[in-house]
Amino acid sequence: MTDDSMEAARRSLDPERLLPGEDLASNDPADVARWVTIYRELKETKQTLADDLAAALETASQAARAELESVDMVLISVQLDRFERRFTYWSDRERELSTMAGREK
Repeated sequence: MTDDSMEAARRSLDPERLLPGEDLASNDPADVARWVTIYRELKETKQTLADDLAAALETASQAARAELESVDMVLISVQLDRFERRFTYWSDRERELSTMAGREK
C-alpha cells in the first residue's frame, strides 16, 4: 500500500475529521448553510453507495459477500455515520443562528 492510500484510509476512518475549511465555531449563516448542503450531499451519496452495495450482495458469491460485508460495508457505514453526525451538527447550528437572528430583530 502506498503512503497516499494509507493516509486516505486513515482519514476516511477518523470520526472527528473536519473537511478543509470547516470551522465548527462559525457564526456566518452563509458558511453554516454551505456546510449543511455539503454534508447533505455527502451523506446522500454515501447512502447511495451503501444501497448499491447491499443490492450487489444479494447476488454475490459467499466469499465475495463475506469480504464486502466485513470490509467495504463497514467502511461505508463508518463514513456515513460521520457525515450524518456532521449534517445534524450543521443543521442544528443553522437553526440556532436563525433563532438568534430572530431575537435580535
